Amino acid sequence: MLTVVGLVVVIVASNYALSQLKVGGPIYNRIVLGNDLVSDILPPPEYVIEAYLEATLALHDPPSFAMHRDRLVQLKKDYDERHSFWSNSGLDPAIKKKLLEKSHRDVQRFWTLVEQSFLPALATADAAAAAKSYADITAAYTAHRAVIEEIVKQTKDDNAATEAEAARRVRFFTWVPSGIFALVLVIVGAGIAGVVKGVIHPIVKMTDVMQRLASGELESEIPSLGRKDEVGAMAGAVQVFKENALRVRAIEEELRREHQHLEELVTLRTADLTKANARLEASNKELEAFSYSISHDLRVPLRAIDGFSRLLLEDYSSKLDAEGQRVLNVVRDSTLKMAELIDDILAFSGVGRSELISVQIDMDGLVRHLLRVFEPTVAGRKLTFDIKPLAPAQGDAAMIRQVWTNLIENAIKFTGPKPDAVIEIGSTTGEKETIYYVKDNGVGFDMQYASKLFDAFQRLHGAEFTGAGIGLAIVKRIVARHDGRVWADGKVNEGATIYFALPVQEDSHV
Repeated sequence: MLTVVGLVVVIVASNYALSQLKVGGPIYNRIVLGNDLVSDILPPPEYVIEAYLEATLALHDPPSFAMHRDRLVQLKKDYDERHSFWSNSGLDPAIKKKLLEKSHRDVQRFWTLVEQSFLPALATADAAAAAKSYADITAAYTAHRAVIEEIVKQTKDDNAATEAEAARRVRFFTWVPSGIFALVLVIVGAGIAGVVKGVIHPIVKMTDVMQRLASGELESEIPSLGRKDEVGAMAGAVQVFKENALRVRAIEEELRREHQHLEELVTLRTADLTKANARLEASNKELEAFSYSISHDLRVPLRAIDGFSRLLLEDYSSKLDAEGQRVLNVVRDSTLKMAELIDDILAFSGVGRSELISVQIDMDGLVRHLLRVFEPTVAGRKLTFDIKPLAPAQGDAAMIRQVWTNLIENAIKFTGPKPDAVIEIGSTTGEKETIYYVKDNGVGFDMQYASKLFDAFQRLHGAEFTGAGIGLAIVKRIVARHDGRVWADGKVNEGATIYFALPVQEDSHV
């Protein structure tokens, strides 16, 4: 009777242990699902890492913008597919909540910044907005990486605890049958010896193997794999765990190498771009210095030409016929225009070299003062100035004065042919920038040439309007130095509106 009871107890204990540890059992499922998460959760950050690299390359390599944009779209799709899979999995609720809410929130912010601000900024060649959006993307990417590392650590800790619990249960169900067999040994003798040899010893070996696997010795051989009974099933479960652990370790090592490679690529690209920017900056400075020097050197012969022409007209006018006097006057007019062009070149060059001193600027007072300065210029014309409230700005007062001077002067010039000219000046303030504008009902321009409007020496009108085509180029350069932007809107014979936007400053530094 005691033997029967002992056998029954052993069988029940063994079956219970196998039900807990075999393939498909609760402990096995927890281990497998946890390891699947660790092995599968790593690729989504890989998508984000690659997306971050693509964004970096797109920022520093505008000509390949379309290629990087298409790759970003595909990476977003891949990430969404894996996120959908884990949304419907039987993962531990705490880890699942952190994965689907906290991690996904940072990733969604990352993709939202890419789609709604970064790519549009690159598409419109808005370097300032692209750089700002890239900084926000970097912050979202860093936050997402921190959450993923936290989830992976928590999952590994949970797996380790589950594995320890499995080992503890194996030990428990090993020693309980052993104790019972020790008591029954006196009665059953050789029968018990067979059970010990067939069940206890394999379980002990399995326990030892599981402990070694839990400590990281993944090369350990799994005993009893060829058996067709419950012990064989247990060995198969441990073998699956070993294979998953090896797969996770291989994935982690591959990701580590890929991450290191990506960081090396980013470092190299950043160094190349830094060198290229330094060379470009040096070339620009040399070009500005050359333009400044040449412009100064041209003044001397121009003054000589104008001076000798004036002497000829004053001292020898009686000896010159009408055609000779006309030619000398043309020469003097040409030297005057050349002098004006040199002044424009010097002004354009000076914008890039002069130091920017940031102060608070009363835009309304500045514009009204300039209108008083222009009063002699518009005397006798039927010209109406409509001045809207103008928001204050932060910037270099002299440079911003030059911006308003050029824009108002242009509006006055190109409304000249209009009998009832109207010039409107105003501003609108947004969250990040204030937009100022000068609108007129003058001759306007064809929008297909709008891209040339702010280029130096680009004139969209004929000789009936004076100027060398440098005024708006100076405006663009000054506004760019204030981290702003310029653009225009117009229609032939209906007028034009020139806009410039300056960042809203929270302190006194530009």
